[in-house]
Amino acid sequence: MKKLVMLILSAILIFALTSCKMEKGSPCEGLTADESQICQIIPNPENVDLLLRLANVAALKSDLYRAEDALKFIDTIIQTLEGTSVAISYSDLYNYFVDNADPMVFIILDEYGDSLTKLKIPITKTDIGFIIYHLKRQKVLIQMAVQSDEGR
Repeated sequence: MKKLVMLILSAILIFALTSCKMEKGSPCEGLTADESQICQIIPNPENVDLLLRLANVAALKSDLYRAEDALKFIDTIIQTLEGTSVAISYSDLYNYFVDNADPMVFIILDEYGDSLTKLKIPITKTDIGFIIYHLKRQKVLIQMAVQSDEGR
C-alpha cells in the first residue's frame, strides 16, 4: 500500500511541476460542452488517463485486487458502451463504477464524482470514445502486468 501511495504522489508531483501536456495538444482542444462533458469537468484528461493507468498497475502489483477481476470489469463497461442503443447518462455510468467496483476493481477519482453524478444527460459520442480509449489502455497495461508477473 505504501508503494501505491508513493507512486501516486510521485505522479501528481511530476504533473504539478511540469504541467505535463501531450505533444499533439489536448484531445479537448476546441470541443464544446455539447461535444464533451468530460472536457468541461476534467481540465487535463490526458494527465488523468496516465495517472489512473499508473495507479491501476500499482494497485495490481500491491495485490489490492486481481487482474482477472479488473479485466472482466473493463470488458463489461466497454461492451455496454459499444453495444447498447440505449443512451447511458454520465451519472448512471459513474454510479455503475461505484456500485460494482468490488472491492476496488477500478480506480475512481472522487474529485470528479460529484460533478459526474449531477450529469443526467446521455454520454456524448465523443466522451464514449474517450472512455473506451482509456479503458482499452487500462486493459493493455493490466495484461502487460500479468505477463511480467508470469515471466518472473
